[in-house]
Amino acid sequence: MARGYEIIVFGGTLGGTELEGGNRNDVWAFDTTKLTWREMKTGGESPLPRRGHQAVMLDGVMWVFGGDMEHATSNQALRHHSGTNPNMEPEAIQIS
Repeated sequence: MARGYEIIVFGGTLGGTELEGGNRNDVWAFDTTKLTWREMKTGGESPLPRRGHQAVMLDGVMWVFGGDMEHATSNQALRHHSGTNPNMEPEAIQIS
């Protein structure tokens, strides 16, 4: 998803199994003006690694839902606060 001139990517897979480092829970930003990547450090407790999730950026907040994790499918919603802060703080949201 886009944030200004950056494209933000959360999680995904490198291929292989979970034990081989398949699913990820890191956040990266691609600068579309410099054509460079940088890892965004997150604060707080990191969400479990996942792939196949959905994400959207709205008013400086990245919302992430679901995804496939090791041996399970998630129905967890996460809110990553960013705004003008280059770091992102994940927060689990209760869905009823």
